[in-house]
Amino acid sequence: MRKALLTVISFTLCLYITSCSQSSKPEKARTIETIATDAQQTLSFNHEPLSIDPIGIGDIIVTDTFLILALNKEENMLHVYNLPHLQFLGSFQKIGNGPDEVILPSAFTQWFNKDGQIQLVMRSYQKFTGLLNISKSLIENKAIYDNKYTYNAPKGKNSFQQSSVSYLLGDSIFLINRSIIMRPQDNQNDFFEVYDYKNDSILRSFYASNFPKELLEHHGRDQAFQKDIAISNDCKKMVIAYRFLNMISIVN
Repeated sequence: MRKALLTVISFTLCLYITSCSQSSKPEKARTIETIATDAQQTLSFNHEPLSIDPIGIGDIIVTDTFLILALNKEENMLHVYNLPHLQFLGSFQKIGNGPDEVILPSAFTQWFNKDGQIQLVMRSYQKFTGLLNISKSLIENKAIYDNKYTYNAPKGKNSFQQSSVSYLLGDSIFLINRSIIMRPQDNQNDFFEVYDYKNDSILRSFYASNFPKELLEHHGRDQAFQKDIAISNDCKKMVIAYRFLNMISIVN
């Protein structure tokens, strides 16, 4: 008898919950899509902590078996450790106006593995973009560049001077993003140029955003348009994440 009564109560409760859920106002639908299906592997270390002040780290990147820290206040700004043991291998790359020195180094954006040699893309503000050979630099105890692209050609110089960041798409082909403070007042959308370094020519240009006029003319647009950019290893796709606009743009 008790078992039958419990069954009736449970059935009645289920009907009540169902009727309430049907009569209540439906929630706004949410779409969740998994985009990062090929994310980098999480690294786990079992070692003594490194004696490095985290506040002094300007940037950090993992390139194959190297962990590279940019310590911009050090005489040799790039400090290299091996993975996974985090053994210190050496430091190099001076800040200055010398031939292989960098002025106001920018954030790490790209690296390549060419014939087993790790090349880190370094950009010296208003000066050059170069392929820094990590292994050769460690052996020579100084910065060794496999190739450097200087900003001397007329069209290239103008584009690089107006840029906020640039990417190397292939042999001497650059993708250049114009800084927001350098964009024309009549169109503040995200502007990119594909530049041929060898021939000093703009192959094409395009906008990666199409924001409404009200946002483009807003006095706080400089903050609103702050973003992070990532480019795939094959340089065929670019992802732009706008920090304050709740928006991610994927560009072919």
